[in-house]
Amino acid sequence: MDKFFSLVLDVSFQAAIAGGIILLVRFLTRKRLSARWHRLLWAILLLKLLIPYGPYCSISAFRAVPEHPTGFVFETVRPQQTTPVVQESPSASNDVPVPASPSAADIAAVVWAAGAAGLGLWYLWANLHFRRKLCHRLVRGAPIELHKQLQRCRRQMNVKRPIRILVQEEITTPCVYGFFRPTILLTPDTLTLEENQKNHLLLHELSHYKRGDLYILPLLMVLQCLHWFNPVIWFCFRMLREDMELAADELVVEVLGPEQALAYGKSLLRVAEQTSMSHIHLSAVGMAEKKSQLETRIRRICMKKKGTGKKIAVTILGCLCICALAVLLLTSGNTQSSAPTEAPTLLPETTAAPTQAPTEAPTEAPAETLATQTAVVTIGDVFGFTDGTGQTILIPKLSTLPPGPEAVTLAVGEYGNILTVEYAGFQEGSRADTGRMTPDNFENIGGHLYTVTEGAAAPGETYYMLDPNTFPQELLMPVEKGDHSAANDALVSTLAEQTGRSVQDSWLLGTIGSDSPVYLVLFAPQGEELLASIAVQTPEGVLRRDYPASRNGSSAWRVDDSGTMTPDLFQILFAAKADDGLLLGMTWLGSEGETTLLLKQSEDTLEELPILFYRYTAIA
Repeated sequence: MDKFFSLVLDVSFQAAIAGGIILLVRFLTRKRLSARWHRLLWAILLLKLLIPYGPYCSISAFRAVPEHPTGFVFETVRPQQTTPVVQESPSASNDVPVPASPSAADIAAVVWAAGAAGLGLWYLWANLHFRRKLCHRLVRGAPIELHKQLQRCRRQMNVKRPIRILVQEEITTPCVYGFFRPTILLTPDTLTLEENQKNHLLLHELSHYKRGDLYILPLLMVLQCLHWFNPVIWFCFRMLREDMELAADELVVEVLGPEQALAYGKSLLRVAEQTSMSHIHLSAVGMAEKKSQLETRIRRICMKKKGTGKKIAVTILGCLCICALAVLLLTSGNTQSSAPTEAPTLLPETTAAPTQAPTEAPTEAPAETLATQTAVVTIGDVFGFTDGTGQTILIPKLSTLPPGPEAVTLAVGEYGNILTVEYAGFQEGSRADTGRMTPDNFENIGGHLYTVTEGAAAPGETYYMLDPNTFPQELLMPVEKGDHSAANDALVSTLAEQTGRSVQDSWLLGTIGSDSPVYLVLFAPQGEELLASIAVQTPEGVLRRDYPASRNGSSAWRVDDSGTMTPDLFQILFAAKADDGLLLGMTWLGSEGETTLLLKQSEDTLEELPILFYRYTAIA
C-alpha cells in the first residue's frame, strides 16, 4: 500500500500543477473561448490523472518535477562523518528489542486509504439510496403531450437513442440520470411551465446526454476518492462541472438560434425559482444545479446572442491551447531523484568538489566514527546493445526508453565493464528491420543512440544503461570472469543440504569483489523433476535462485535437455551492493536469443525482479 500511496501522491502533485495551469489558461481565455473549449481543456487534466507518465519532451511542464520511479527501488547507505558513536553496555545489548513504531509514511498511507474508502462508500451509499427512492416514489403518469414534446426535442438535438421521461417527487430540480438507461427526471412543478420553457428544459437535459456528461460524473467520483486530500483537484472538478453546464447552455442556444437566447435565459430563471436545493444528486446533471451560477450562465448566453466572437479565430485559439497544454502536461520531463544528488552535501565539511567527497570521506575518519545516511536508488529496465564496432549503443523501443535520455551517461556490461556514454539522438528505424537485435540489423531498429566516449565496448554485447543521478556509479562492484571450475566440497555440501538433492555439476561463472564467487549449479534429476540454480557464495552464507524444470516439456534454460548445460551460455553482466543486499545482473543465451535478468538479495535468497530484457537473435 505504501508504494501505491507514493504513486498517488506523485500523480496528485502533478495533477495539481496541471490543474493550476489549466485554471490560468481558462481565466486568460474566459472572454475569448466558449465553454465547450474550456470543457476540452479539462479533458487534459482527466487524461493526466489516468495516464500520468507520458513520452519524454524537453519542454514538458514536469521537466524539473520528480516523478514516481518506474522500476525497482531499494535503499543504499552513504557514509557521513559525525561525532564518535558511544558503545552500548553489554547489558543493553541483551535487552528485548523494542518493536519499531510506524513511520510517518505508514501513518499517512493508512489515513489516505481510510479517507478514500470512506468517501467511496459514501458515494456508493448515496447513489444506491437515491436509486432506491426513485423506485419507491416513482410517478409514472407523465402526460402524453410531454412524451411527444420529448420526441420533437430529440429530433431537434439529433439524439437517436430512446430517452425515458418520468415525473418524480423525490427530486427538487429537473435532471438527467442513469448510466445505462438515461432518464429525464422532472418535478411535478415543471408540468406547470409554459410550452417553450418545457421545451428549453428538455433540450438542456438532452444536451447533457449528448455531450456525455453522464459518463464523466462516475469517473470524477472515482478520481475524487483517490485524491480526496487534494483541494486543487476538488476545485478543478467544480470548475469542470460549471463548464459542463455552460457548454450545455451553448449547445441549446446553438440549436434554438441566437434569437431564442434571451427566452432560454428566462427559462433558466423560471426553473431556478422552483428549486429548493443548491445542488442535485452526484450522479445526475440538471438545468439549475446551483443558483449562484445563474448570473454567469445568463451573461454567457447573452454574449452568445450578440455574436461577439469570430468562429474561425476562436477555433484556431482553442486548438492552439489544446495542443500547447497537451505538450506541456501530457509529457514527462528529465526527472531526477533528489536524494543521490544531495547526499554529497551531507558528508564531512570539506572544500573539495562534491565529486571528490565520496573518495575522501573514508580517509578522514575511521569506520567506527561513521554514521549512515539513507539514499533512494532506482533500478529500471533500461538496456541496450552495441553495434558491430562497439562504439555505439542502442536502447531499442522494445526496452523501456528512459524519460530523460540525456541523463543516461553510463553503461555497464561484460563482467562489470563500465563505459561512459553520451546521448547521440533518437533513431527512427526503418521497414527493413528484421526484428533481430543484432549488429547487422542495428541501423534498422528504432530507439535512443549513445556514443561510447570512454572505455572499450565489445561488439554486439548487452549493456545496462545507468543514470548516475538515480543509480550512483560507486554502488557497482568489480566482477572477475570465472574459469568454469567446479565448486569446492564445502559449497557442494551446503547446496545439497539446502535443496535435499545431490549436485551433478557446477561451474564458476565469476567472482564479485574478492570473496563472493558465483556458480551455475546443476542438480541430479529426481525422476522427471530437474533443477538448476545460480548460487553466490558470500562470507555470510550462500544465496541461491532455483530454476526447476520437468522432462515433460517445461523448460529452465537447458536443464531439460537430458540434464546437459553449457556454462559458456551464461555471463555476469554486473553486480551492485546496497545496505539491503546484493543486486546481480545475468545474461543467458538461448536457442533464439539472449535474456537479461536481475536478481536481488532477499534475506538469504535471490529473488528475480520483474525486469527482463530479451534480445531476439535467432541463433541456431
